Amino acid sequence: MNVQGSASSEAMVAECLIARAEMTWRDAYRDFPCCRAGDDFEHTYWPRIQVIYALFLRWPLLTADTALALYLDSAAVAESDKIAIQHRVLFGRVWAQLLRETRNRSLRPV
Repeated sequence: MNVQGSASSEAMVAECLIARAEMTWRDAYRDFPCCRAGDDFEHTYWPRIQVIYALFLRWPLLTADTALALYLDSAAVAESDKIAIQHRVLFGRVWAQLLRETRNRSLRPV
């Protein structure tokens, strides 16, 4: 596969994963322990979930600990009114789902 085809394939895989993630988490976010009345998906949760997916897509071999540190240092987390433990719980749920979806494999085409 040429480099251009590989990049195109990676982008398509990423777009599909993100679209599926948005549908999945749009329905599931109300079950997060940190969810409060008045929280909405678009402004409260989706920006932070996108950060987690972006980390996974950019560096699929990151350890959970390293990814968590990068996530906690992100602008989306800094702009949130949630406390650290709530960010950790959200990260853990989303990261675990990513690992289940990809069965611990990289999303990069071979």
